[in-house]
Amino acid sequence: MEIESRLFLLVFVMLSIIPVSMIPNSQTNAAIKSYPQLHSLNDIYFPPAAHNISPLKIGDQINPYAYYSSEPAPMGIADYGISPNGPFIRNTSEWYGIVVINGLNAISNGTPWVSFQLNVVLNYQYNGYTYALWVQDVADYNTANNEICFIDNIWNMTSPNASVVGVQGDGGIYTTNSGVSYYAYIAPGFTTLSLPATIQLFVSVSTNSNGQPVIYFWYNDGNRWVNYDVATVTNVFNANNVYFLVNGYTTTGDGHLYDAELVMGGPGGGLCAYIYNASVFFRLYYWNGHNYQEVRNAYNFGSDTAETVNNVDVLTYYYSLYGLYTSGLTSGSGSLSRLWSQDTTTQLTIYTNTYNGYVYVYNESDPYSTAIQYENSIPLSEVSFTGGQVTLTLNPMNYAILVYNQNGQLVGEANIHTYSGENAVTSTTQFSVSVSNPTLAIAVHSTSTVNININAYGTVTINVIGPSSGISYSLSQTQFYVDGSGTATLTINGINTGTYTLIVNATLFPGYYITQAITVNVITLTAPFTLTYTVNGQSLPQSPEVTFSFPNGTVITIPFTSGFTIQVPTGTTYTVQQIIGGNSNVRWATENQVSGIINKPTKISVTYYEQFLITFNYQVINGQWSYSEPSVTYYYFGTPTTASVPTTVWADYNSPYQFSQMITSNSERIIATNYQGTIIFPGSITTNYYIQYYVSVNSSIPIYALINGKNISLTSNWYNGSITINVENITYYPSQLTRDVIIGISPSSTIDLTSPITIVINTITQYYLNISSPMPIYAIINGKNTTLTNNWYNTGTQIKVENITYYPSLHERDIMKSIAPAVQFTINSPINVKVNAIKQYFITVNSIIPVKAYINGSLTYLNSSWINQYTNIGILNYTYYVNSQQRYVILNISPQSFVVKSQVNVNVSTVKQYLVTINNVSTWYNEGSKVLLSANVPIYDVGEFVGTYNVSPGTYITVNSPIDERLVLSPNYVFYGGVSGLITAVLIAVVLLLTRKGKRK
Repeated sequence: MEIESRLFLLVFVMLSIIPVSMIPNSQTNAAIKSYPQLHSLNDIYFPPAAHNISPLKIGDQINPYAYYSSEPAPMGIADYGISPNGPFIRNTSEWYGIVVINGLNAISNGTPWVSFQLNVVLNYQYNGYTYALWVQDVADYNTANNEICFIDNIWNMTSPNASVVGVQGDGGIYTTNSGVSYYAYIAPGFTTLSLPATIQLFVSVSTNSNGQPVIYFWYNDGNRWVNYDVATVTNVFNANNVYFLVNGYTTTGDGHLYDAELVMGGPGGGLCAYIYNASVFFRLYYWNGHNYQEVRNAYNFGSDTAETVNNVDVLTYYYSLYGLYTSGLTSGSGSLSRLWSQDTTTQLTIYTNTYNGYVYVYNESDPYSTAIQYENSIPLSEVSFTGGQVTLTLNPMNYAILVYNQNGQLVGEANIHTYSGENAVTSTTQFSVSVSNPTLAIAVHSTSTVNININAYGTVTINVIGPSSGISYSLSQTQFYVDGSGTATLTINGINTGTYTLIVNATLFPGYYITQAITVNVITLTAPFTLTYTVNGQSLPQSPEVTFSFPNGTVITIPFTSGFTIQVPTGTTYTVQQIIGGNSNVRWATENQVSGIINKPTKISVTYYEQFLITFNYQVINGQWSYSEPSVTYYYFGTPTTASVPTTVWADYNSPYQFSQMITSNSERIIATNYQGTIIFPGSITTNYYIQYYVSVNSSIPIYALINGKNISLTSNWYNGSITINVENITYYPSQLTRDVIIGISPSSTIDLTSPITIVINTITQYYLNISSPMPIYAIINGKNTTLTNNWYNTGTQIKVENITYYPSLHERDIMKSIAPAVQFTINSPINVKVNAIKQYFITVNSIIPVKAYINGSLTYLNSSWINQYTNIGILNYTYYVNSQQRYVILNISPQSFVVKSQVNVNVSTVKQYLVTINNVSTWYNEGSKVLLSANVPIYDVGEFVGTYNVSPGTYITVNSPIDERLVLSPNYVFYGGVSGLITAVLIAVVLLLTRKGKRK
């Protein structure tokens, strides 16, 4: 049966631990300390069964429940990079898992095997691409005979269906039925465990000299640490960002999660193991740069593996002695949930006082002697560190901290109170206690103090053990927080002579304390008493006296010169004379009665003040006093003292005094003139007061007034009663173009001041309007039409300039072309108004035809109109055609060219012409011309002009319109009747002649 079971395991090893996620990385492995087994299950606190935590609502970020939302699932502990405050990223070079098996009974596909998997994702970048390898450090465990073996896998999660290539180690590359290649290795041999047993899995990543990721696989089956495989990614060079990655923001290239998990599942091949009974605990750590720290945000299930378990309940537990969290798996119905988070845990950072070493942190409520017995009971109960710093994830409670150097010597201690969600921080130091006076001598009835100096971090409790009689003692504080160093004060009072021992006990945490002994000698002593004194004023009339009362009851009085010393028994009381009289108006006195007990050398220094008896009084010059009494400040024993007047007091010689300079009641007051001085004689001092009223000047401009004939600037101020104020109406010019004009003075410009008064000055601000215009300007000012001129105008005045053409004469005018700043504006500041205008003259054109002219070089028609001054005009001499048979010819132009500087009359004289066509020959004739229609007509024809006129040749016609005449010829029948016979004879003769010529041939 055992052989079959092992064969079954090997088959599933060859099938591999199938991923639901994969990734690559590696780093140099740090030395790992071998830790003993869990001391006792009684060290684990079991919370109530209802300790389930609801799943996070991730929103658009990664979802830990993407692959598994209920059992069966890989169960144990996992870090998804998700906290109550949102996702986070963690990268590290090392992951460390601890599995404690107290008991386990399971079945998977007919075999008793399960697997414990430390699954992490390796990230690296090469040639601009990011790669993800899934790294598995796996222990396969037979729940029937407690045999265990170890295997590792590496899968490629960079992209869907990606294969592992270029990985070399003690294992080989294998291919799944789906054609995906992965790396795997089986450590040789099986180990049989004795329960309870602790299994430790460890993976690390580094880079070699070629910059290639190197992954180290370790296990500890309870005997020793074994580095059973080293796998190198050989198909990359000079890779960067090589680390194991936990990322709550995103997924790997093939859609799996960047998580770290220590989980239990089936033995391989994606199998599920049914758990009949179980007591298994998981702890998951990462290297934070200084030490191995347990994950701070943990879930009870994994996602990146296909092997699962069923019928388990995974809850949060912690070691009551160490405060370390563990995920506890038992059989039964459970759910997938969060185990703990940064809101429920404490992150404790310890700044140690040694660079390398290890710390032991335990529950402060456990006595030191008990706690150190279990200091090395479970893996990572002692935490090795480097760089002088340790950061731990712990259950919130009060902790004692012990720091050991690399030689195992205790070099620092501290205690700290921690709370949920806190990032607690403390330093450590060697706890030490010293006293300032370990041996002390004090006189009977005297008191002395001893400083208790403490070096520590944390709350320190101090108590003192001593005799119940002979001396008394008290502490300034019995418990206080020490931040590196602190001091408590022990006060000791001698009652009876003798030698006494006090034991000071300072406790940093229960069972960890330091004691110091103080020896107190109470003795009888004499002590010197010296009196020195100074005088503020003239010399004392006699030496002061001191009265002594000795411990035996004797009383004596002795006069002292300054600096005189006398020896008296310790415990003697003394009283120094307070007042030395001169007469009823002069004395020398000390401020207080000087007395005390002499228990050690005593030097007393007193100051005597020469003082005069002074009566302070007052009187009002210009009215009756109706106010509270004035006060006076004088010096009494060198200290300013104030009293109501009138009063009689003792005041220091040659010291200043000062009455109330003024007494105010609403807007009326009394003010003093001779209100201060120096006391040089005893007697009476009187000050004079004047009644004044407050004149409130409400004005936006400076105001001037004649007050009792004197010109002053009138401001809100106090003025003596009964004066006359004549307010002057003076215009105020804050600038050259701005002024404020007084338009009213209330209540009057002349005021007799007999009470407080408010003078209101009403003003209006005016601004100067400067007009720059070649022509008069008209505007509507506040609705009224007027001429706009240079002047002062009230602020707010609205002005609308009218665009009105100005006619200096009948044929001359000025036209407004533009105005700046605007046509319409409001006076709110000084304004310069500039008007641009153009002068025009009326040009009269007398012509019956359109007149063409070059106006400033442009050819256009010139009509009677207004033309701009200095316009250059040249009139064109041209023939105007009414139509093709009528035209006007210009005879004269006057003037023909000119520059417009005044009114001009342009006269154009023309003649009208018509087109006359005779026998298709056209000629232009002035209107009214006489034309002779002549023609040479043969005798045998008759001629007639036909057209506009039907007349015979030789007729004169008048040109009053276009004319078209054509000569028409017709036969002259009269002529043809006379010559017809002649024509016949000629024809006969011709015929006869032609006949004869023919016969000769």
